Amino acid sequence: MIEKYLPSNFLELGRNSLTYDHSMLVANGAKLIAEKCELDAELAFLCGEMHDIGKFIGIPGVAPGRVCRHPRIGYELLEGVNTQIAKVCIAHPFPVKDIIHVKHFCKGDEEETNYIWKILNNTKYDEYIELIQLCDKMSGIDKYVTVENKIEWYKEKRGIPDYELKKYYEEPLIKIKEKFETIGNINVYKLLNIDCSTNM
Repeated sequence: MIEKYLPSNFLELGRNSLTYDHSMLVANGAKLIAEKCELDAELAFLCGEMHDIGKFIGIPGVAPGRVCRHPRIGYELLEGVNTQIAKVCIAHPFPVKDIIHVKHFCKGDEEETNYIWKILNNTKYDEYIELIQLCDKMSGIDKYVTVENKIEWYKEKRGIPDYELKKYYEEPLIKIKEKFETIGNINVYKLLNIDCSTNM
């Protein structure tokens, strides 16, 4: 599905290849979990494939330094095509609905914050949104990692304070993981063949 929204040479542009690899990893992980939890596996795959569409060079509005706009871009691109996927695009970076978190994500951009918050605050989180929130944070470029290891990566690479990581990512994502494990009677890390003994 993603190819129809991008130029034919999109894998040659900027970081598109990395974004594509990550998106497909998210999509495949979401599909595996969805199958075990009796969700629509094809929809889960599409949500994962498209969640970062707003990051791709070749999409109007994407420019260096404006990656924080990718939830808005994805939402606007897909709201008239598939409401479920559009909601995933806007909500996937925010496991917790909190305007302070949105503002930090938007690097203090008040206009962007208010735009995202207005939609987010009126969006009911469902299993597909939560599934992509979880799979996004368990997916690197070429392998799955534990939530805990991804949090460590955020701390080291992006300098996000511990309390933010714990409140906005680690605690809610562990709860989402446990929810799907209960629904599907699975161990998510085992299902995705994650080596829990190693770091990213």
